[in-house]
Amino acid sequence: MNFDCVWNNGVNEHFLGNDRQLVFNEMARVCKIGGYLLITVPNSLNPLYRIKKKFLELRKKWPFGFEQPFSHEELKLRMRKAGIEILNKDGYGFLDSIFAMVPRKKVRRSINYRLKRLELLLSLILFLRNINYKKAFYNTYFGFIILQSGKRMIRSSIIFGSCFTGKSNSSDDT
Repeated sequence: MNFDCVWNNGVNEHFLGNDRQLVFNEMARVCKIGGYLLITVPNSLNPLYRIKKKFLELRKKWPFGFEQPFSHEELKLRMRKAGIEILNKDGYGFLDSIFAMVPRKKVRRSINYRLKRLELLLSLILFLRNINYKKAFYNTYFGFIILQSGKRMIRSSIIFGSCFTGKSNSSDDT
């Protein structure tokens, strides 16, 4: 079964080495030819995210297990290797990462959570509609999250490796 759109939010950064590429290959495999992919990952260029993550890891309070953020270049390379044409790239959450460094009470956390979701929703709508809005330089390059969309291309010469079985699937273009 193939899908018109594949959305991956906060999964890819939990893989290393060859498994990291296999995740992209699997997303491309389950996406129809000409279908769209939307991928969000933590940004390795966001300094406040890196500081907070390191601080929480040292205190053994990091809640997300292993996580290696992506650079824009690595994300672009992995998408291209999987046969995904990059359509758009952006980022969001730089200002939010500043506020995340300050301890807050539960009420402020709840408000912050809602603001983050609203920011993500608005970014996704503008991003998917490819509306020409003024992109903030700091979000595009240093935002907490990298948001990139792509389109699956025909790849007759490349055989996908499956993340789940370790076997190749050469009938993915049917």
